[in-house]
Amino acid sequence: MSTSFTLDFAGDYINVQLPANYELTPASRLAFWTAIGEAHKNYNCCRVLAASPTPPIRNLKQSDSLKSAFQAAKASSELRVAFVFPGYSTDATTEFFINTAYKMGVRIEFFTDREAAIEWLGTDDETQ
Repeated sequence: MSTSFTLDFAGDYINVQLPANYELTPASRLAFWTAIGEAHKNYNCCRVLAASPTPPIRNLKQSDSLKSAFQAAKASSELRVAFVFPGYSTDATTEFFINTAYKMGVRIEFFTDREAAIEWLGTDDETQ
């Protein structure tokens, strides 16, 4: 299990690579959204693609999703974030996170396919 990630600017979106078996913890969520907020300011970019070869390891309650949505909005209420996790199916906790973030201005969607995520973000990804 890992809580580290890499972040770079791909020209028209912020690219976050999460490792396989990325573990969602209070500390990893805070580090993720803090890094996104800093990248948003540095690159003046609101579009984020966060991907991992596997779905994250998580044991979350709705209160954790609420905190994550607040952290996302604190990073920027203009964010549009596409998470790509092959084989991932959303559940009630995920939907609560998506809907709560939406009410705060942050657009979040989960995908199993990178191309669909790129299309949703509205980027001109040249690495496809």
